[in-house]
Amino acid sequence: MQSWRVADEMHETLADAVRALQAAADVQQTLKRAIDLATTLIGDCEFAGVSRVHPDGTIESSASNNPLVERSDELQSALGEGPSLLAMRDEDIVYCPDVEADLRWPTWGPQAAGTLGIRSMLCYPLFTSGNSLGVLSLFSRQPGAFDSGERTAGEVFSAHVAATIADAKDQEHLHTAINSRTTIGQAEGILMERYDLSANQAFQVLKRVSQARQTKLHDIADELVRTRRTPGE
Repeated sequence: MQSWRVADEMHETLADAVRALQAAADVQQTLKRAIDLATTLIGDCEFAGVSRVHPDGTIESSASNNPLVERSDELQSALGEGPSLLAMRDEDIVYCPDVEADLRWPTWGPQAAGTLGIRSMLCYPLFTSGNSLGVLSLFSRQPGAFDSGERTAGEVFSAHVAATIADAKDQEHLHTAINSRTTIGQAEGILMERYDLSANQAFQVLKRVSQARQTKLHDIADELVRTRRTPGE
């Protein structure tokens, strides 16, 4: 009976965390809220971070709530080994109950433990439909942290984090596209009024200037809207 009560409480806590995550306004706020919620949701988690792994194998912190996350990422990048790198490479959960004794990282582990004080890590790859979004890494200064219940809760939570980040990225791209189209339309209107052009002719003018300057069409349009000066004058 007690185990069911604990499970119900965990589900309620997780549901609350997911609702709070979905209330974030943009990608960066989503990342920040995700790591703060992970620290609250997973009892053994003392701090957390979301990192991106670049094609050359270097790792970059996108968001964190402790400077040790960035230092851990820098050390993994320098040595080419570590749990966050492994989680991204294998697209699988990586659990390390004692980084100092883990033979998978003979160089990074002892340095992370001795220099940074990190003893346990739990890393979740964040991806949706094959698109990699980064790695959510949870840290503890105590060895043996993150029991099976916490690992399961983290797995469910990380799936929601990935979906929310992907949705926030889509919304930002849509917002950018709408703003770009609006700016181009405003620039076309200026050219149409100033030179008695059709909409298509005005667009072709912007396009030619963009190609000549090797500058994005949106940037040419933005310059015209801001300065009211025809490009090239």
